[in-house]
Amino acid sequence: MKIAVFGGTFNPPHNGHVFAVRELLKEFNSVWVMVANTPNKSVSDLAPASDRLKMAKRAFHFGRVEVCDDEIRRGGVSYTCDTFAELEERYPEHEFCWAIGSDLLEELPQWKNCQELYMKKFVVFFRPYISIERALLAPFRNPKVIRAEGIEMSSTKLRDWVKSGNLADAEKFLPASVLEYVKEKKLYV
Repeated sequence: MKIAVFGGTFNPPHNGHVFAVRELLKEFNSVWVMVANTPNKSVSDLAPASDRLKMAKRAFHFGRVEVCDDEIRRGGVSYTCDTFAELEERYPEHEFCWAIGSDLLEELPQWKNCQELYMKKFVVFFRPYISIERALLAPFRNPKVIRAEGIEMSSTKLRDWVKSGNLADAEKFLPASVLEYVKEKKLYV
């Protein structure tokens, strides 16, 4: 089975993430949304992993999508290379492909075991207004490029809106069930 792994902090998961997963479902048998325990880089206002997992389950509640807690159960800092190795060992019958946004391409050389990662299969989402940097894609083995025509939003901006009490704007970009959870748990205030 061809599986796309879509990893991130999902702090919180927003409609842009939902759009990406729906696009991946056009190409893959299943999408596994991998919620990071502790990201490799500092993230302001990081909600507890258990809350981010619950929000992801609310955001990605449609068919052929599995929200995974592998990195949370493993604990510590989440590294893509460790997760890739674990998935390939545990599920040798599946073909895995990691999905990332083009904004991560420049920092990928600093990731743990990046040379190993370049040998894996990747899908890279480019926003429509960003030119495709062929030089950044060169180290990968046949990356698939998808133009992300979906909603342009960042979790950072959403957290800032929630913190400032601007829920009207946040509401436009968050799945309703996620916004409800954020309000209920008083996250990002």
